Amino acid sequence: MRKLLITIPTYNRPKLLLDLLKEIKAQQGNNYIKVLVVNDASTEDYSAIKEYLNFFNDFEYYELSENLGKYYFWQLHNFMFSKVKKNNYFDYYIQLPDDVGLVDSFFNRAINEFGNEDILNILTVRSHHLTYKSVEVIEENNVKYFISDFWDSAGIHTFKFYEAINFECPPVDLRTWVIKPHTGSGVGRYISAKYKAITGKNIRQVYYSLLIHKGFISQMNPVQRKKDPCYSVLDEKTKP
Repeated sequence: MRKLLITIPTYNRPKLLLDLLKEIKAQQGNNYIKVLVVNDASTEDYSAIKEYLNFFNDFEYYELSENLGKYYFWQLHNFMFSKVKKNNYFDYYIQLPDDVGLVDSFFNRAINEFGNEDILNILTVRSHHLTYKSVEVIEENNVKYFISDFWDSAGIHTFKFYEAINFECPPVDLRTWVIKPHTGSGVGRYISAKYKAITGKNIRQVYYSLLIHKGFISQMNPVQRKKDPCYSVLDEKTKP
């Protein structure tokens, strides 16, 4: 039996999160699954989420007292990482956004494609294929990967990844949004740089997404997302 810890930060998306949790449960199989949800002080009702979490082997649910939002998303991650630190007995650690679905056989595919790395990004959307045109693409065991060197907060990890970054994202400089007001939270960029500097290892990303993103408006970056809707790039066998 594989032991999986699934971490999900969420804000004002109870329906989408409930749909995701139901997909996780439907694909659980023989896996032991614990779900850890961190709610960023949502104003919408999450009572259905708290009730449904009881269907898993174990769960932790936290509601922050104030909304950290985009500018302090790194603090939410540090809170979540501090909880991961206390759960050091799992085989795999999977972080998911609250607005995605799973491809068929998600857990088997994610673990099989993971290989021997500490981290693998598992969400690939159209903009990745456009911006990664000059990025190295490799193929191993009939699976294609980008060498993106970017941690995208939707991935499968070993505990070694969290140990390498000391369970902590560096504080994101608030001047980031003075220069580029519509940029993201900065968490991926800061963690990527820290992991690369400490380990010297590359970060891989699946060429074909293992998560299904349907283009929902971003809570953090709605202007950019409206211009460039976030749709997953799926392989032929996965496309509906």
